[in-house]
Amino acid sequence: MHVLVPGRPGAAPSWRRLEPTAEGPAARFGAAVAYDPASQRLLVYGGSSGSEAEGLNYVFSDAWILAGTGETDEPAWVPVAGGGTSPSGRFSPVAAFSESARRLVVAGGANNKLARPPADLWLLADAFGQLPLVS
Repeated sequence: MHVLVPGRPGAAPSWRRLEPTAEGPAARFGAAVAYDPASQRLLVYGGSSGSEAEGLNYVFSDAWILAGTGETDEPAWVPVAGGGTSPSGRFSPVAAFSESARRLVVAGGANNKLARPPADLWLLADAFGQLPLVS
């Protein structure tokens, strides 16, 4: 995985290869992804393992935070342990992150394991508040 690190004023951004120390989420496509520049964390929710046309895929409903995406930090994946009811698994949802409210909104998407695709709306409050801020 690579991340584009913003350059200092007057300097161009540069690519940095990330090699997280902890095991992270399974490979997937169609996940909802948000980045919080204040905490320098990446949030990944849902997705699919592929081959959905043949029904051989797995549809994920988990959420992960990649902490340590800054210029000098040590990156590590951390699963997000949500409380209460959580959304059904889905891939290719519409997602938006509000930096000021620190919320991730996820709507709709696809899930070939259900009779009908998800048509619901979910809010993950304090999306990046699961961990202390990265300095």
